[in-house]
Amino acid sequence: MDSNHKETPAAKATVSISLVAIQRNYHECLQRLADAYSIIACGIPLVDESAYENFKEFFTFQIGTKLPQEDAAKEGKQWQIRNFMRDAIELTHTFLEECLTIAQLLELGKPSIILARDFHRIMVLDKKKNHRLGFPDKIETLKKMNVRVSFEDQLLSINKARNCLAHRNGFVSIEDLNSDEGLRINWRAFELLATNPDKTQRIPLADSNMVAPGGWAIEIRMIDRHRIYKLGDRIEFDTRDIADTLLTLHGFSSDILNSMSEKMKEIGIGSEPT
Repeated sequence: MDSNHKETPAAKATVSISLVAIQRNYHECLQRLADAYSIIACGIPLVDESAYENFKEFFTFQIGTKLPQEDAAKEGKQWQIRNFMRDAIELTHTFLEECLTIAQLLELGKPSIILARDFHRIMVLDKKKNHRLGFPDKIETLKKMNVRVSFEDQLLSINKARNCLAHRNGFVSIEDLNSDEGLRINWRAFELLATNPDKTQRIPLADSNMVAPGGWAIEIRMIDRHRIYKLGDRIEFDTRDIADTLLTLHGFSSDILNSMSEKMKEIGIGSEPT
C-alpha cells in the first residue's frame, strides 16, 4: 500500500426534524385555503342578475348557452366547494408524505451514524414510492410504522367526497358509495350548548346567532356528525361542512405529529411540542 495514501474522511451531515415546522406549514396552507373560500363565499350572494349579465371583463363572447344567473350562482358555489376539497386533500397528501419520510427515519432508531445507502433510500427512493401511494395507502403505511392515526374514518370519507366532486362533478356514483346508506361523509365537529345554572338542562344552539337564556352558560363539546348522499344525489356543502372539514383535518394532523413526537422521545431524540 502506498504510504502516502490517505483515507477520505466520511462526509457528515446533520438531519434536523422539526414537527412544529411541518404542522405550521400545513395549517397555514389550510388557512389560506379557508380565506380564499371565504372571499368567494362573500362575493357570490352580491352578484345580482344585472351585474351578471353586464360582466364583460373576462368573456366578451359566448361559446355556448349562457346559464341563467341563479343557475350560474349554484354552479359557482359547486366550483368553489370542488376546488376547496381538491386542494385540501392535495395539501394533506403532501403532509402525509412528509410524515412518512420522518417515520421511516425514526425506524432507524437513534444511530450515531446513518449509512449513506439508508439515507438515499429514505430521502430519494422511498419518497418517490410514497408520492405514488393513494390517500388510503399513505394512511395505512403510517399505521404499519406504529404511527397513531385518529379520525381515519372521517378522513377516508372526506377523501371519497373529494373524489366524487373532482371526477364526477359531485354526482354520487356506485364507486363513491361507502355504506349501505350511500356516500356517508363523517366529520368531527364542535357543538355549542346552553346550560342552565344547576346544569340540569342542556340545549344545543343550532347556530351562532341563537341567544342563550339569561344566566345560562355556554359549553362547547366535540361530537361526530355526518351527511348521507344517495346514489345519483349531488354533493352540496354549506359553510359548516367546510368548517368541520378543516377541524377534522386539524385534529387528524395534530394527533399524527403528537404520535411521532412521542416516538422521538422514546428513542431519545429531542422534539418540540406540537
